[in-house]
Parts: sequence; C-alpha cells; structure tokens
Amino acid sequence: MSKFSRILVISFILVTILAILSFSEEATSTTNESTGLALGIAAIVNGEKITTDKLDFEAQIPYTLAQLKRANERMYNVMVSTKEGYDFLVRYRKAILDELIDGVLITQYAKKVGIVVSDNEVVDFVNKYIDQILKQYKISQNDLEQYIKAQGYTDLASYKERLAEKRRLMLYLERLRDFVTKNVTVSENQIKQFYEENKEKFVSEGSAHIAHILVGSEDEANKVIARLNAGEKFEDLAKELSLDEFSKIKGGDLGWVEKGSEDLDADVSKAIFSNDATGIIGPVQSKYGWHVIKVIERGNKGIKPLGDVKQNIENYLLQQEKNKKWQEWLNNEYRKFKESSDIKIFL
Repeated sequence: MSKFSRILVISFILVTILAILSFSEEATSTTNESTGLALGIAAIVNGEKITTDKLDFEAQIPYTLAQLKRANERMYNVMVSTKEGYDFLVRYRKAILDELIDGVLITQYAKKVGIVVSDNEVVDFVNKYIDQILKQYKISQNDLEQYIKAQGYTDLASYKERLAEKRRLMLYLERLRDFVTKNVTVSENQIKQFYEENKEKFVSEGSAHIAHILVGSEDEANKVIARLNAGEKFEDLAKELSLDEFSKIKGGDLGWVEKGSEDLDADVSKAIFSNDATGIIGPVQSKYGWHVIKVIERGNKGIKPLGDVKQNIENYLLQQEKNKKWQEWLNNEYRKFKESSDIKIFL
C-alpha cells in the first residue's frame, strides 16, 4: 500500500503550504484565561472557534508517537520521558494550531472579498476521490476503511470530513491567489528579453510529429504492420485496434515530441530518433505494450525560433510574476490583516 500512503500524504500537503503563511510570533496573542481550555476551545479567531478536539485531531500526537515507537524506540523514549521531548511536543502542537489559525484567516479574508466555495463542489471532489482510490487499487470500501483506521482515523466518515475541510481550504486559497494576481501580465519585451538571454534553453536535438497504435503483443503489432503494408490507413487501424484510449479517437496522433523528453518512453524515443526518416516504425516494446509508430514529420535541429517557444516563455514568466505578487501580498496585505485580527489562544 505504499503508493496509497503517498496519495494520503499528498492530500494533506496543504499543511506545508499554510506554514509559509505563519506569522504567529508577531500576530497572535496568548491569553492566560483557563476558560477556553475548560470549554474545549484552543483559539478564537475573529469570533470563530478552533476546538481542542479539532487541534488534537489535526496534530495526531498519539498516532505519531505510536509510529515513532515502532520505528525508533529510543527516540520515542526521549519524546515521552524527557523535558526536551515534552517541550518539542508542546511546540509541535502550537505549530499545528498556528496553521489552523492561518487557515481560518485565509478563509475569512477570501469570503470578505467575495470568494465562494460551494458545498456541492467539495462533496463532489471527495466522492470522486474516494471512488478513484477504490478503482485504482481494486479494493473495497471496507479495505479502505481498515487502512484509514490504521492511519489514526476513527472511520471513513472522519477521513472524508478531514479531506473535505482540506479541499475547501485549498479552493479558498487557490481562488484568493487568483484574485490577488488577476491583473498580473507579461509584456512582449519581457518575453523577447528572456528568449535572447536564454537561447541555450531552446536548443532542439530533434523533434517529430508522431502517431501510434498500441497493442498487447508483438504478434498483434506485426499483424498491424502487415495490414498497413496491404494498404489500410493508419488512422483507421488506430481507431479500431489501439489500446490508447486518448489517442485512438484522433487516429493515434500524439502530436509533436522532443528527443530526450521525459514524457517519452526511452525505447520509443530511441526508435523514433535513431534516424531522420519518416514513415512506419516498429514493432517497439515499452512498459505500456507494443507500439506501431508513424513518424509524420520531423522538425529542424538547433535553436527553436521565438514563435515556437513564445507561449511557453509567456506561461513561465507569468507564473514567476504571479508568485512574486502573491508573496508580496502575503508579506504585506495578509500580514496587516492578521495583525489587526482578534486572535485569542488558550494553550
């Protein structure tokens, strides 16, 4: 289940993103009142409560310690029996609370500027995500629930609830970022300057416009080639026989590919670029099966003209400018919003 574990980790990567937003030392206040903890409240953010149950659920300290004990009992003993270990767990719990506070603040700010996330889109995402896991790993819902319980969750419902919360917050965060960066643009001069200063990045060792027919065995691939040699059209055979559902509807067309591209199987790439000819190549085996490949056209080697790479440059520069604008917003506008917020911490 290692791949499945990675999917769960990826689902909660937002915690790392929110850590970037944390200005807790400057912007939050701790109160000595015991009333909050007595009522099960860890913090109040502009009137919105974060419960100790929520904090403990997110921190998962008992589960984390149990995992640590299995992995490194010496370290576990340090964590549970020394002042240093206790202090670390206190700081860790406080760090999780800071992230929860940032999550509340981001949501509040997003709502303040009119950003909406509907319940339907969140529920739809969770249901599709669960269905995808069941289908991808060919497991039952009961298998999934048992695995989730082993990760520290009470049941599948609690996992879905946490997943929904993370998805909702991610959508608010994404839409707020889009709102903040919506007016960012890149000029023609910026694109040209980047191209002139980075021409070595746009050297092509070769490219080709290809189509393929993917089948399950070498024998099937040879039969495809025989039918092509008999005069049947490549596009028709691709639609009839190819196992690649994405490309078969386009007659097997995969568009342009670059020599050395990580998206291209190494054996397929070697077959395509072993010479400069066009026409039929194959059979070629890859991890996906057996390919019959048609090289439709070949591109020139050397530095690509600006027109061929302009869109990629613009997309890259636009992303860089948006990242810069977003970071400026976090350091200024968001910081001011957080510092002016009424935040009470009861830890």
